[in-house]
Amino acid sequence: MTLSNDRAGEHGNVLFYILIAVVAFAALSFAVSQSSRESASTINNEKADLAATELLDYVTALRSAVQNMAIQGVKQNQICFDNVLFGADYYYTACDTAKNKVFSNNGGNAPAPRKVANDILQTSLAGSPNYAIWSFPNGIQVKAVGQDCAGNAACNDLMAMVEPLSDTVCKNINRKMGVSVPETIPTNLTPITSSPYKGSFTIGTEITAANLVGKRTGCFRNNDGHNVFYAVLIGN
Repeated sequence: MTLSNDRAGEHGNVLFYILIAVVAFAALSFAVSQSSRESASTINNEKADLAATELLDYVTALRSAVQNMAIQGVKQNQICFDNVLFGADYYYTACDTAKNKVFSNNGGNAPAPRKVANDILQTSLAGSPNYAIWSFPNGIQVKAVGQDCAGNAACNDLMAMVEPLSDTVCKNINRKMGVSVPETIPTNLTPITSSPYKGSFTIGTEITAANLVGKRTGCFRNNDGHNVFYAVLIGN
């Protein structure tokens, strides 16, 4: 009888240790899961920060290019954004002179434009016009940047734009640019439509979102739900 009682106690101890092991394993699994989620979140935030920085650095290169061209005597109505990526969309007669070309080694010498990486875009909008491609429109001005005269083509700004950015990247850009309440993406009137810049402007759209007034660079959401990054290269 004594031997039987000892073995019963041993079985009870084994079950107790198994229970402890199960609880410990569950706790470890939960901790690993939480750590993985936090790591993924950190990676996403870091990627968004890097993407925003790269976009802003590219805009800096474009601004430097048009400024250097002006120093070399290139007038604004001679600036040419022609590049193989755009087909013939930006070609006009001024493009026949190399010093007028923003992306020519003998002109602005700006880095050639590339499509924006798909993983920082609103992929649900793939296939929409200008998806992932830089554009240089001829009919847009930003309120309180340069002259403030909506509806007057002479007041349009020379701009670079790209869309549709992800919410995270859009907010990150606005945060870096000191836009008020960057966690809320500013909304702007109607979707912006404009023709490629070919040396002249047409009457078009004004960016008037309250938090972007006077901002040469920022990101807004249009009524089509596209997050649009814009940067003024020359404010008129």
